[in-house]
Amino acid sequence: MNLKSLAPNQAERLLILNCNQILYEPTSDFLWQNPLNPKRLRDDIDTILNFYVQKRYLIVGVSHEIDVGLGLRAMEDCFNTQINLLEELPQILGVLFCPDLAGQTCLWAQGYEILNVTHLSSYRGLYSKSSPGLVSAAIDQLGMLDRKQDCLYVGDHHDDQGIASQIGIPFEWAQHWLASRPLLN
Repeated sequence: MNLKSLAPNQAERLLILNCNQILYEPTSDFLWQNPLNPKRLRDDIDTILNFYVQKRYLIVGVSHEIDVGLGLRAMEDCFNTQINLLEELPQILGVLFCPDLAGQTCLWAQGYEILNVTHLSSYRGLYSKSSPGLVSAAIDQLGMLDRKQDCLYVGDHHDDQGIASQIGIPFEWAQHWLASRPLLN
């Protein structure tokens, strides 16, 4: 099995989103981890994602779940977060995420399932925040290795920009991406 078998055939391009700071309203601290103060999706994110679906992008998320690796959040809560995200934003095919600090594990959330897909790629140990493993695995598993120019990685950190550069795919800063997309036709 590879992730490409799960993707719709009509997609021509790949949009990879670093989920945590792009899809959700910004917070000034880690209060979003508290169930009494959950993360809230950005009001305009549905419109922005629909724009990309209309432009024939396949949309996937990547998420470095550092708080799970630090023991600040339970794995079950992490799973529920991914499943809830996909339920609220059906434009996103799935989310690749790493729940450990060492970057050893790659999990795929799609629908109501969480699959361990670490064995599907050769990026084990490279799934941590500043490493290219999650983004590389998305490109590889979704059949875009020969079409990197048709990929776009949106992130909010210099590490994200460095990952895109290292892999050789276009990068856009989240702030610009969020501000400009609804204005386009």
